[in-house]
Amino acid sequence: MKQSFEDINDNGGATAAFFTGLFAGTVIGAGLALWFAPKTGAEMREQVSDTARQFGERASKTVNDLADRSREVFDRAREVMNTAGDQLGQVASTARRGAQNVASSAERSS
Repeated sequence: MKQSFEDINDNGGATAAFFTGLFAGTVIGAGLALWFAPKTGAEMREQVSDTARQFGERASKTVNDLADRSREVFDRAREVMNTAGDQLGQVASTARRGAQNVASSAERSS
C-alpha cells in the first residue's frame, strides 16, 4: 500500500516523541541514581559513628535522669518511713501510757 505524506509525517512525530521520552527518562534516571547512590565507605562510617555517638549520649542522659529520679524517690520514701516510724513511736508511747493509766486505775479500784 502507498503511504501518504501525512501518514509518514505522523509516524515520524511518534518516533520523535518516543526518542524524546527515552532521552528524558535517561536523564531523570541518571539524576535519581546519583541522588540515591550509596555513600562512600568513609562517609558511611562517619554517619554510623555519629549516629552511635548520638544514641550513646541520649542513652547516658536517660540513665542519668532515671538515676536522679530514683534518688529522689528513695529520699522521699526514706523521709516517709522516718516520719511514719516517728508517728508509730508516738502512738505506741501514747498507747503504753494509756495502758499504764488503765492498769493503775484498775489497781486502785481493786
